[in-house]
Order: sequence, then C-alpha cells, then structure tokens
Amino acid sequence: HQTLTNLMTNDKPYLVFHVGDLVNDGNSASDWATFDSITGNLRYNTRYYPAIGNHEISSSYFEARFGTDKWYSMNVDNIHYVILDSNTSLASGSTQYNWLHSDLDGVPAATRFTLVFFHHPPYSVGGLADAIALFETHGVDIVFNGHTHLYAKKVSSGIYYFITGG
Repeated sequence: HQTLTNLMTNDKPYLVFHVGDLVNDGNSASDWATFDSITGNLRYNTRYYPAIGNHEISSSYFEARFGTDKWYSMNVDNIHYVILDSNTSLASGSTQYNWLHSDLDGVPAATRFTLVFFHHPPYSVGGLADAIALFETHGVDIVFNGHTHLYAKKVSSGIYYFITGG
C-alpha cells in the first residue's frame, strides 16, 4: 500500500478516488493510524474522494476524516463524478436512489463523461438492478467498484464496469 501510494503521490494526481475498504477494521484506531501514515501525504496534496466500504460502516473514524455524506457528487472539468454507498439501499424509492435519480437528471449538458464509484460490484451482489437501470437511462459511462479483491471488467449496455482489484 505504501509503495503504490508513494508512486501515486510522485505522479501528483489531480484527483484520487477510492472504492472502499480503506482499512481492515473501520472501528480500529490503529488501522486508521496506519491508513493516515500511508496516505496522509497523498491526501494532503490532492483531492481524495472515498466511497464507503463494508469495513467502514458506522465508523466514526471514517466520518472524522471524510465527513458524514455517504453519497455525493461533483463536476470537475466537464466530468461528473458520483460516489455512492452500496451498503445503503439503492432500490427504487429509497433515499439514495431518489438522490441518485435527481443527481443524474441534473448533470450539466456540457458534461463529457459520467463516472460512478461505489464499493460492491453491481453484477456480483443483488439489489443493485435499479441503480443499473438509472445508469443506463442517464448515460453513465464508467462504473468503478471494489469489494471482491480481484480485477475484472465488463461492458454492458455501453457502460464500462471495472472491479479495481485493490
């Protein structure tokens, strides 16, 4: 982790996204101290946007570092970035689903790409079919996930899906 973080820091990235499970135990002060030691310089020198993983559920340490918003979005250089919480329902009618629907409806016309980040891959766990339908309806370009500890890619309905393998 340290080696990869050092390489990233040396490249001076403009933005960094993480698809969750930042630590092994989200309620362990020592795990977060290790995380801070490894990623502190990178996080200080670039914009760092994590999705919450299953290891960080109900973690006050996660909230202290990254805030309490578990899903959020931003527009940077004509790219719309969406970060979701796949630990919380994305089923039609849920609070997060309604937020996502509204967010994707409001993507600026000048947007060239829409990228979505969340922890659980939608094709390896159930309950994300409604989110996939929103991605397809709103022309999402790429979806990034973690959780399964392997790299995989898939193209479905013109959307690229990547499991990062981290």
